[in-house]
Amino acid sequence: WRWVASWGLACRKPSDLGFADDGFILPPLNQRQHVISPKTKQPGRLFNMPAIGLGEEREERKRTINERCELVAQLTDHARASVVWCHTNQEGDLLEKIIPGARQIAGRTPDAEKVEIYEAFASGDVKKLIIKPKIGAWGLNWQHCDHVVRFASHSYEQAYQCDRRCWRFGQKNEVTVDVIATEGEVRVLENMNRKAKQADEMFESLVR
Repeated sequence: WRWVASWGLACRKPSDLGFADDGFILPPLNQRQHVISPKTKQPGRLFNMPAIGLGEEREERKRTINERCELVAQLTDHARASVVWCHTNQEGDLLEKIIPGARQIAGRTPDAEKVEIYEAFASGDVKKLIIKPKIGAWGLNWQHCDHVVRFASHSYEQAYQCDRRCWRFGQKNEVTVDVIATEGEVRVLENMNRKAKQADEMFESLVR
């Protein structure tokens, strides 16, 4: 890290460069991890086992889509704004169907309708937004929203950006992030937690 710090620079807040953090102190971030025990066992197995490889992970997501989405509907059953990040069109369509008042922005959504939904979510007319990270995880400011729900993923950058749409300077409330996985996705969850820990260590080392 001494070598990296000889040419690398990282800044997350003013105090990283020796200045006061007045006006740049974020409220707490509360991450809650939910591991679902599916009602049905994986084909040919007596117990739910961690999926190994991308193929098994895809099958696990397909097999448990109803239970995962039903939990999202329960977690978002409140009057506040929530942004729900999904991976597939099947998840997005089901979530839009079972979450009252939810609107989805998908790749197939016409541009004019995307703008209308974005503006309705920002103004509070739409309380629940369903969207994929590859569509909305970069460059959008949703400080009015303090509840994020996402499914387990291997991409730390994607998860970081999803959370930061809401947990960013200007946010007035504590932000809750609900991360949902199944027993078959525990390796995905562990991988994400490892990457998050390593990213924090990297930034701390660079700043030091």
